[in-house]
Amino acid sequence: MPPVRSASRMWARLLSFFRSRFRAGDMGQTSSNISFRVRRLRRRTPRPPEQDSSLADNDRPVARDDSASFQAFNKDLHDAVAGDTPNFGWQETSQTQRMQKQYIWPPGETERERMQTQHQILKMAFGGRSHFGPTEQFPPGAKILDVGRGEMFWMLDMAAEFPEAELHVVDFVGAYTHTDLPSNIQIHTCDVDIPLPFPDNTFDYVHQRMMNFHLKEEDWPRLVNEYARVAKRGAVIELFEPDSYIHNPGPMTDTFVIATMFAVRSRGINPSIARQLKQLLERAKVRDVVYEMVSIPLGDYGGPIGTRWKINNQALMRASAPFLAKALGFTPDEMEDKAQQVEQEFEEFRSYDNVRVAYGFKR
Repeated sequence: MPPVRSASRMWARLLSFFRSRFRAGDMGQTSSNISFRVRRLRRRTPRPPEQDSSLADNDRPVARDDSASFQAFNKDLHDAVAGDTPNFGWQETSQTQRMQKQYIWPPGETERERMQTQHQILKMAFGGRSHFGPTEQFPPGAKILDVGRGEMFWMLDMAAEFPEAELHVVDFVGAYTHTDLPSNIQIHTCDVDIPLPFPDNTFDYVHQRMMNFHLKEEDWPRLVNEYARVAKRGAVIELFEPDSYIHNPGPMTDTFVIATMFAVRSRGINPSIARQLKQLLERAKVRDVVYEMVSIPLGDYGGPIGTRWKINNQALMRASAPFLAKALGFTPDEMEDKAQQVEQEFEEFRSYDNVRVAYGFKR
């Protein structure tokens, strides 16, 4: 059987399998969401960004576009994500090797540059905010904790805003080396499976973001409970994650999303965990949880922010192409052709992403 025909059948089986799973309520979506999605593809009519029913009408967030603010980092943005091929080289440690097995986008310099650009776009989309919880209550020498993969972008923002604070970064990967960091930042390379290396009631602010494709579903409740343990009474605990679902997808975009969800689900990861942030905090006995969502356009139709978010997603697709091509039997040229189809569909269908944040206070 020719490889292309075999690969096409694999895609067809994959789509059929996942749509049946979606209708059954798997993957964190309801059957009504999926039927809405299928009807949309048949109509080929773009729908407006999702409105979150948990928010009052006057609190519904929308994607913001600040063209003047974007001009300053426009060149850096394109330089960061316009490389010909992803670079999967990084510092080899036993922790890196173990964590790599559940990553579609392994940590490396190309990925780090993309994430730096992504951080800037997300900050702009949320009106220039790096953090969402109040900080007026910070005592002198406040202690702030950031948990993630050690990219440092969020913590560098906090170091600039709070130069007198004591800042701690928990790095679950240990993939990046850092030089010339502010003297008040300490890095702790830790194993995701063990308790955080801090006493109870230590921090005034605990933060985690962009881990939705990197933490196993079973790890989330335990880690959020750990954040509550190390936070002081009344401290802010904040979770910031993108939704994995691309809204208003075209047919090829839909296929890419389903294939990616299959890949991460096979690693025990819930790609829709962003929809559960509020519940995760409340189950950890975090009080007065506040929830926000912003929709970001994927394409030039959304202005400068849409163009930049589209470029970021193009880089993600190309970084995952080697994995998906191997898993599904496509050649690199075939994967590139499909990635270009997705880029065209972003504009045709006016696709967009949702990004969600939830924060509350330790009881």
